[in-house]
Amino acid sequence: MQPENYKSAEDKSIVESANRFNKRPWLAGLIITIVLVLLLEGLSQLALLVRNKLVATDTNLSPVELHIAQLQERDSIDPEILTKEMRYLYQDGIEFHPYRWYRLPGNFKGKYITTEGLGYRFAPQEADSSKHLLGCYGGSTMFSINTKQEGTLPNILNAENLLPEDVRALNMGVGAYGSSTELAAFIETSRKYPLKYALFFDGVNEVTRYLERFMYHKEEEFYDYWLYPYPSALQAAFRNTLNSRASEYQMEKKTNWKPALYWISVSIAGKIRRMLNISASSSAVSQNAPEGWTESEYEEAGRIAAHLYMENIRDIDAIAKSRGIQAYFILQPSLFTTTRKLNEIEQSLRDDNHPFLAAIHASTYRYIREADKTGLKFIDLSGAWDDLPVGEYFYDWHHVNKAGNRHLARKIAEKMVPLGDFK
Repeated sequence: MQPENYKSAEDKSIVESANRFNKRPWLAGLIITIVLVLLLEGLSQLALLVRNKLVATDTNLSPVELHIAQLQERDSIDPEILTKEMRYLYQDGIEFHPYRWYRLPGNFKGKYITTEGLGYRFAPQEADSSKHLLGCYGGSTMFSINTKQEGTLPNILNAENLLPEDVRALNMGVGAYGSSTELAAFIETSRKYPLKYALFFDGVNEVTRYLERFMYHKEEEFYDYWLYPYPSALQAAFRNTLNSRASEYQMEKKTNWKPALYWISVSIAGKIRRMLNISASSSAVSQNAPEGWTESEYEEAGRIAAHLYMENIRDIDAIAKSRGIQAYFILQPSLFTTTRKLNEIEQSLRDDNHPFLAAIHASTYRYIREADKTGLKFIDLSGAWDDLPVGEYFYDWHHVNKAGNRHLARKIAEKMVPLGDFK
């Protein structure tokens, strides 16, 4: 082979580089692919940035989406921050608990949410031993998933002096909890804190938890005696615990960053799922109506759910009395239980559920009302929304904003305090 003549060292370098690519064509393909992926990722990042800017000022939101955005703006809530904190609490930081499904991260301090050591939503210093403590148990309504710390029911009871001066309410609600897990939570917290009173705010999760069991695990006899768990949070708790994920909150250090291509694919998948009316998860009860149910099955589901609830609160009451604690049991309201004339948005929030939810909700509440409550301090607040002033309060058929919680807190105090047990 004759030596090649090059006009310059640069020409020689170019030719040699080309020869390397000719000998390894896959290398050229790999480099081109990487460049194209990086370019696509850059364009995706730009698309997400533009979309987020547009959404922030979007006037073409659906009426319900616009309504929710206005509720958050009214309460000065940054939805991105609240969503980030909730995602950490109920997905990234949640841990398995051996007898109450899962526990939220302890000693968490975010912008909107604070928890004490066991993961309940109050600051440790709030458990002032100079006060008579009122433990407030319930699910996501008691936890108050849509409000700041000061917008929860217990904090409003304290801040607005709705309780006697020497009583302090503590928020011991956890999302999706019902009477079964509250029984376990009550045993746990009454050992740690010198409770004088305990309030159990239930109803909605007695319906939805049992309803999912009836749809997916109807033949599992175990769930006749213990509430069916919330799958999404429980799966995350198992995963985190098995992975030995630390529960210390490190929002700034630990990030859930994923490529823009991932988020765009999630968005596209979500749009396709909504077009096909496919449920995002097995826990979305409003999208999984069981076919062929009869009225007698609605009645049976309500009867069993109510029976389990009554068994649980009788056990709670017995334990409370053995420890010198006065327990109160409150049946919570929803848009299914009010006689108030609903506005268009409220009707949409209520009716955006399959009819079977309303049917089983009605039968469960009826059986609870008819049950023997001898010896129990039971308060039926299912009609609490009947005299709710004109305004916007609801995020869905049972979650409300701070103003809705204020109305509800006053109803609770009006019914509970005059019972004469507060000394």
